[in-house]
Amino acid sequence: MRPLGQTSPDSSWKVFFRSYGSDLRGWAGGITARYGIAVALCLAGTASLISSGAVGFAALFRWLAIIYGPNEAYAIVGGLLAFLGLLSFLIAVLLFKQSLPPLPRPHGHARQFGRSVAARAVLIPSSGRSPLRADATTEILAGAAAVLLIGWLAASRFDRKPRAEDE
Repeated sequence: MRPLGQTSPDSSWKVFFRSYGSDLRGWAGGITARYGIAVALCLAGTASLISSGAVGFAALFRWLAIIYGPNEAYAIVGGLLAFLGLLSFLIAVLLFKQSLPPLPRPHGHARQFGRSVAARAVLIPSSGRSPLRADATTEILAGAAAVLLIGWLAASRFDRKPRAEDE
C-alpha cells in the first residue's frame, strides 16, 4: 500500500482518460436522448392520428355529412388527418436534421493532467524519493526534447511576420 499523497505515475493518465471518457459519454448520451425524443414524437404522432381518427373524426364526419353531404365530409376529414400526420413527421425530421453537438475536446483535461504531472515533479524530488528510476539514455532524451522545445518556442517567437496593423 502506498503512503498517503503518493500515487503511481500512471494514475494521472487514468484520471485523464476517466475524465475525458465521462465527457464523451455525456456527449453520446445527449445525442441518444435527442434521437429517442424524435422517435417517441414519431410514435406519439402516429398514435395520436390513429386515436383521434377513431374517436373524434367519426363524429366530425357525421356532422359534415349532414351539412355538406358525404363526399365533402370524406374530403375534409381526410385532408385534416393528412395535415396532422405530415406536421408530426415534419417536426420529427427537423429534430433528426439538427446538427450534432461538437465532440468534447480533451484540452481542459490535458491541462489538468499537465498540472498534476508538474506538481508531482516538483513535490517528489523534495521528498528525496524518485517514483521513476530513469536510466541515462532516458535522461539524455528528455534533456534533448526540452532543448528542442525551447528552441522551437524561441524560433516561433522571433520568426513571426508583422501584422498589417503593426506596420
